[in-house]
Amino acid sequence: MATQRVTPFPENVADQSISIGYVGGNFVPSVAACTILGNGQQNVAFSNTTGTTVSINFVPDPVNSSRVVFNDIPNLVSGAPATILTPLVSNGSANYYINVGSDTYGPFAIQVGIGPLYVAVSTNATGGIDVNPGTVRIPSGGAWELYKNPSDTHTYNVSWPNITAPPFPNFTVDNTPRNAAQNGSFDYKVKPPVFNETIGHGGGTVRVGGG
Repeated sequence: MATQRVTPFPENVADQSISIGYVGGNFVPSVAACTILGNGQQNVAFSNTTGTTVSINFVPDPVNSSRVVFNDIPNLVSGAPATILTPLVSNGSANYYINVGSDTYGPFAIQVGIGPLYVAVSTNATGGIDVNPGTVRIPSGGAWELYKNPSDTHTYNVSWPNITAPPFPNFTVDNTPRNAAQNGSFDYKVKPPVFNETIGHGGGTVRVGGG
């Protein structure tokens, strides 16, 4: 009888360190976008060197609000020991913002395992196309998924006007994860495949990598 070979998880994986600093008048993380091991194999260690207490607030999942990747850090005190965050999912992705008083910096990204980061696509009451969130970030080579409700019968085509090397080819929203092939900041358009369909156009921005 054959014995199944099980690949063990790596042991003693170091936490992914993210230090919040103050650079050029902005509060920024040492790593703007990163991927950590999935399936509970790696944590994230947030520290703060700015001299000011900040908060780390993760963007709620626009598709499933009960799917929480990381808990927020309401008070990340400067100079205090790192705050360790354990992923609450085996695979997933989340954007976060650094908040200092009324000022907000971001988005920044942490992908857990294979991700993906979800962006919801829908038609609003006036016939326009909404994408939520409008601006997102994923790590280099990271995964995102444009998602429409299965009951939504509209067709949404995604394109990259005036971009010669987009991070993804043109595609139709089909609830499939896709991995980025280019780094940078890219504006995209979402529109119906035919001009006489009774919905408008929409779009957003995806930032790939740390730039």
